[in-house]
Amino acid sequence: MSVHELSLGESGRGEIGGGSAWEEGYRQGFVDGHADARTPDCVRFQVMEALLQQLVDDKAALLEQLRMLGEQLAAHDAAFDAELKADMDCLRRRATMAEVELAALRQDLSSLDDSLVLRSRQYVSQSWLYNSCRVFMGATRKVLESLLREETEVSGRVRELFTRIYSEQVQRSLERGVIKTAPETSPEFAEAMPATRKFILDLLRAQRGK
Repeated sequence: MSVHELSLGESGRGEIGGGSAWEEGYRQGFVDGHADARTPDCVRFQVMEALLQQLVDDKAALLEQLRMLGEQLAAHDAAFDAELKADMDCLRRRATMAEVELAALRQDLSSLDDSLVLRSRQYVSQSWLYNSCRVFMGATRKVLESLLREETEVSGRVRELFTRIYSEQVQRSLERGVIKTAPETSPEFAEAMPATRKFILDLLRAQRGK
């Protein structure tokens, strides 16, 4: 083999070797470029994944808050219902008591009306009885006045007997609490029966003057 052929052969191998290096470099550049091209996508995926996880976490937090709010609302409603029920029960008891008191008042009013009617009837009856007594006492007084106009043994005996019996009756009535004071000293008696009071005083004074 000549020197020229040897040189050509070596040169040809060099070109072949150089071509392989170029292809390897090209492939590496393509891989590196493709990797560089994928890098922003990975970053975007990571960001999106992080955002998605944040949304999931926020959703879970909101659900927890909703659960807590629901429990608080349920507790508040239960307390409100219990308080409302207690207030309603209290109002019912008061209404029942008011009805009982009203019924008692009506009964008392009815009894009072009956008592007033009874007392009115008693007052009317007592008024008639009082008037009847006044008629009797007036007649008795006039009889005694007629007997006592003349100074006789009978008139003196009547004065003495009336004074004694009247004083005994007054004393006995005072002791029993039937009267508060003697009739002749009572302003009410003097206003109601002035003539009878004068008759009593005249007899008492005449008898005491002896």
